[in-house]
Amino acid sequence: MRINTSDILPIKGYSFLEIKESASTPSYVDLRFKDIIPELSGLEISNYKLYAHQYLAYSKLKEGLNIVLRAGTGSGKTEAWVLYFLENVKKCADYHAIVLYPTLALANDQIKRLEKYTSVVRKSALQLDSVKKEEYLKTSSVTMLKANIASSNLIITNPAFLLHDVKKYFVKKESSLLSPIYTRLELLVIDEIDFYSPRSLALLLSLVTLLSKITERPLQVAVLSAGISNPEELCNFLEKTTNRKCYIIDGSPFRVENNVYIVLGKNLEEIWSRVKTVWRELGVKYTELQQYANIINNFEEFKKNAFYLLSILESLGVEVPSLSIDPVEIIASYLLDEYVTVVFTRSINTAEEIVRAIKTRYGDQSPVAAHHHLVPKKIREEVEEAAREGKLKVIVSPRTLSQGIDIGLVARIVHLGLPDSVREFYQREGRKGRRFELEFSETIIIPYSRWDRELLSQGVEMFKSWLNLGLEKTLINPDNLYAYLLSGVLKLISPWFKEPLSEVEIRALESIGVLSREGVVNEKLIREIYNKLNFYEYAPPYGVKRYLEKNSSLIPLEPIGHCDLVEKFQPGCIDYSEESIVISINYGKSTRHVRSVIEKPIRDIDFKSHDALAVALEEYRYIKMNWGEKPQFMRDLLAGRVMSEELCVVYVPRSGFGKYIKVPERCIWTIRSEKPRYILARGKPIVYYDKKTIYVPTPTAGEYRDFTYGYTYSVDPHENAELLRLALGLLVIVLRRLKGIPLGAVMYDVTKIGEDKYFTLYEPEAAGIIEKLDWLETRRLL
Repeated sequence: MRINTSDILPIKGYSFLEIKESASTPSYVDLRFKDIIPELSGLEISNYKLYAHQYLAYSKLKEGLNIVLRAGTGSGKTEAWVLYFLENVKKCADYHAIVLYPTLALANDQIKRLEKYTSVVRKSALQLDSVKKEEYLKTSSVTMLKANIASSNLIITNPAFLLHDVKKYFVKKESSLLSPIYTRLELLVIDEIDFYSPRSLALLLSLVTLLSKITERPLQVAVLSAGISNPEELCNFLEKTTNRKCYIIDGSPFRVENNVYIVLGKNLEEIWSRVKTVWRELGVKYTELQQYANIINNFEEFKKNAFYLLSILESLGVEVPSLSIDPVEIIASYLLDEYVTVVFTRSINTAEEIVRAIKTRYGDQSPVAAHHHLVPKKIREEVEEAAREGKLKVIVSPRTLSQGIDIGLVARIVHLGLPDSVREFYQREGRKGRRFELEFSETIIIPYSRWDRELLSQGVEMFKSWLNLGLEKTLINPDNLYAYLLSGVLKLISPWFKEPLSEVEIRALESIGVLSREGVVNEKLIREIYNKLNFYEYAPPYGVKRYLEKNSSLIPLEPIGHCDLVEKFQPGCIDYSEESIVISINYGKSTRHVRSVIEKPIRDIDFKSHDALAVALEEYRYIKMNWGEKPQFMRDLLAGRVMSEELCVVYVPRSGFGKYIKVPERCIWTIRSEKPRYILARGKPIVYYDKKTIYVPTPTAGEYRDFTYGYTYSVDPHENAELLRLALGLLVIVLRRLKGIPLGAVMYDVTKIGEDKYFTLYEPEAAGIIEKLDWLETRRLL
């Protein structure tokens, strides 16, 4: 039975806004998959016609070009390069390719499709990452695994594993598992390039360069993306690196008609009736409210602006009925659908809560499951398979299902809280509507977190404006000096690879102190960089151990990264996924090296026995009472009104590329008022929430080091420091709105030393944006 949300919501008493989005159908060519690879005839795909962009990608690869294929999710990007690969392995048994996927969840799905395709031409594909490697070595030797790799035409892996293996290869070829492939590599495929951070993108570019140098065959590269905004720069880099022309291909995805539902709450007509009366009364005292008379008197217009108007009334002290929403009863309606629903949440804890609540209310056998990185890999695969077979109807996930994975007939995406970025919103949306037989798909937006409630409190038009900002840029910069660290270090450290350093590699290594101006190598630093230069962070290739203290025993949790340790897991910080607080850190007496992090569930903490937490909790209570609100720490925490962050001291380069050090200084809790406040600006009511910060006097430990770009500028001592901060904040907003640069890619600071004032611009992850920006153009934009 097909469930239609427009029928479900009224039955349950919910008011909603509906937006219709038309279907999208790419153009086809008069050619079927089996026409190119006849062996595919036994598979469902064989009779499908190729999309025009698939055929163009296949043709350009066949011409010997590199390609950058930019097409939306559900556009068959995988099949575009697979056709070319299959054609080549049929002709030559010694043809080898490596395909890189960012996440294990994505690789788990793709391996099944790729194994099907390679098996029909009697060739083999092998998935290889750190987990799979351990599985193989339990039943076979390293020699047997290497033999298996050597006979595989397609290696499916991730960049973190590949980088680790390439580093080994340059030091000692025999220690590398993929050594049988490197010299015979002919095709490198990089999927979902949008997924990576600037630092990771720089290392990916470096890997492409290194692989092109060690293969004895001309390397060809195919890059796949849902929305890369600067493919020209990437193409120029690929042409220069591989000595092959590069072609940019744009394609449209297949997508059925989509209906968007924004759930507003229950009994909206009753609320509207009351608001009309109250608004007329308040309009006498607050004349600025009269400008909204047309909206107030029209129910359809009121629906569009309900969150905004009610927040104005709340800020004026009017007790208004809550726009209460029970997400569990809405989501449970989809358990009877013949197709799959994917629910995206903002945290692992919320995902688990939703699953538990559904099973408690509707029975343990309810076809619903959670999917996230803390769920064992084998169970995640079982969940995906059950969804493909129609046995599972609802999957709840924080993010692992948002990247590329195709679990079949997904008809509906439920956003239980909006994501922070427009890119992630569209990545979530790309999971549905990818099959002809669906006829229509649905998007359900349920305001749940502080962020989406605040966004919708400015009106539904503000939500549309947010979506219309466009995707954040994928910060690909071939001139980023970080891309040359890896190649430069490996050239210096390798006993067999004797290619001289390039000028840009010398500049990168001199900037961080590996090379002196006289050419002397700092052996200690180069060894440190070799060991710590890993794909996702500059740290050893293992995480910091984390434990949950419960009933006087320690329960191991997923290890955390060394950067996360500094930013999110200092004593006093709140771990929302576990509903716990970090209570202590174990570290060395003579160094800042951290051995482990200890957390404790908030409900189990005796705040009186933790002096620092007791002080912070008392301050929280005092603030809430001054606001006229009841102190309920656990309730405020779950509602997103208590947030923690670690303020850090950051040491950045002062003039270009150099060392970056981040040291935790103090833990801060930010408390947001339960009720909004009201201010009049240029005759228009502006709604905001009171916020206060609480210093949690706990010790800190650990530090994070890396390399990045930073610039310090002196300013007139008479300049107002607060105005400087506002101006730099405006700059960051302008870069996001008009240049597509993600928030957080460029950070700023204002400092005063004696009578002198300075401001600093820096990048938390090396992207080279500040260096490449046209500042005259940016000034015009400002």
